[in-house]
Amino acid sequence: MTVQKLTLTPSHPCSCSDKPLLPSRRPTPLDKRILLWARRYKSFDDIPEVVSFQMINTAKNRLRVKIAYIMMVLTIIGCFIMITSGKKILMNRIGFTRIFLLPCASQQLWMQKEQSTRAKTNQLFFSGQDPRVN
Repeated sequence: MTVQKLTLTPSHPCSCSDKPLLPSRRPTPLDKRILLWARRYKSFDDIPEVVSFQMINTAKNRLRVKIAYIMMVLTIIGCFIMITSGKKILMNRIGFTRIFLLPCASQQLWMQKEQSTRAKTNQLFFSGQDPRVN
């Protein structure tokens, strides 16, 4: 009696791969850009029509981390700018209160002038005189 070795041929060419099939979807244009920015692919033409969810999620996570690093660096730069501007103001012996109160003081002077002119016109009006004639 001879023993025949039974070999199975896959009905579909993809079914013989060692990797399990991952859920996948078609990437949107934004997903394609994210995949490019995460340096998964070199160009739009290299991106396949169907990409796994896992690849898109890892690319998004990498992009989130890059954006977080950029925001941290910009925050530190902003802090240094504020420190140097504060030191400049201190070196010129101009206080912060003067800088912030000068516009308020000029506005208060303008309001006082405006109120005095209104008071004069009200006095002239209620006294029976024409306020337009001086």
